[in-house]
Amino acid sequence: MESPINEFEGQVAGGKRLDFSWIVGLGLILLGAMYLVGQFIGMDDLVWAVSLLGVGATFALVFLAERARWWALIPAYVFAVTGAFILVEPLLWGDADAVYWLIAVGAPFLVTYLTNTRRWWALIPAYIMFTSAAFVLFEPLMWGDLDAAYWLFATAAPFLVVFAGDVTKRWWALIPAYIFAVPGVFVLLEPLMWGDLDAAYWLFATAVPFVVVFLTDTQRRW
Repeated sequence: MESPINEFEGQVAGGKRLDFSWIVGLGLILLGAMYLVGQFIGMDDLVWAVSLLGVGATFALVFLAERARWWALIPAYVFAVTGAFILVEPLLWGDADAVYWLIAVGAPFLVTYLTNTRRWWALIPAYIMFTSAAFVLFEPLMWGDLDAAYWLFATAAPFLVVFAGDVTKRWWALIPAYIFAVPGVFVLLEPLMWGDLDAAYWLFATAVPFVVVFLTDTQRRW
């Protein structure tokens, strides 16, 4: 069986077949040579960025020439994201580089879902990456235990979305949503509490779901 690299050839407008294999192979060889040279004499970041973007563009052409070769988008994305990072890295401050990578990793999962909404599983890693990126971005603005509250609410949010998708059958999603949201509210209100108000909060928080169960079906008198 031929490898994908050996099968590179695109369909062009005139109906001719264009072999991309030598272009991609040459690009990868040049990158390897550049790396070796860079170990001895150094290499300007702009040269690296343009080279990586160029190799990524070649893989993108393979996909555009024949959409069945979707796998070419993977190396295209990896090279493009890395090249773009080299270009923008001097403009980044603090933990912005971590934000960049978290968003870059989450983006393809989001695209996977948007191109086919049946692939709902792709939203899970996308949500984790974007939530983590938002935390890194806003963490310097947080004080006290706001970071803990953020993670608790962020964990509860997807369960609420699951429940909203089908409120009659997915009621179970309210349980983990409530379990994470209640401590999140406590973290926010705790600095305002005095005396035994923290204990009162937890007692009321424990009672609320039982009251809701009764109100939804008064036959559940227990």
